[in-house]
Amino acid sequence: MVVTASEANGAGSRVVAINTTQWAGNYLAAAVGSISMDLINLGQSDLTIRLLFEDPMGGPPVDEAVTTFGAFLPAQSGWQHFVFPVLGPNLTAIEGNAWAALANATLLRIVNAPSAGDAVQQIGILGVDNIASVAAVPEPSTILLCLAGLGVVTGVARKRQ
Repeated sequence: MVVTASEANGAGSRVVAINTTQWAGNYLAAAVGSISMDLINLGQSDLTIRLLFEDPMGGPPVDEAVTTFGAFLPAQSGWQHFVFPVLGPNLTAIEGNAWAALANATLLRIVNAPSAGDAVQQIGILGVDNIASVAAVPEPSTILLCLAGLGVVTGVARKRQ
């Protein structure tokens, strides 16, 4: 997919890709921890790509959040692979609550915004390929805590025998 924006106002004036059907849903219930994709900047301006989650679509958003991480793509860069963490702590709320934006996403946008607080902007040409969601993986400390708990339960069960 190639997204092209010009300096004109209105439709096509910003580097934004929107999908209201395949990218909508409850990212928390689906245990999506990150979204990966390959990106290329084919334009003459540097781009910083972020993911923006919005709820609801078609009206002023109640909950809107953007990834804190921005994938920097210098002008005329080659293909690069990026992973965008999307759990609540990795998002900056623009409106409402970041967790709610993930739980009720009616719209996901791939946007160009130099910082998480910036409005979607800039001219440019962005190539996007191989978009995939990645399941949330527990932190190593959480895994160790679960294993320790399992060890205690096993020890108690053996002691009773």
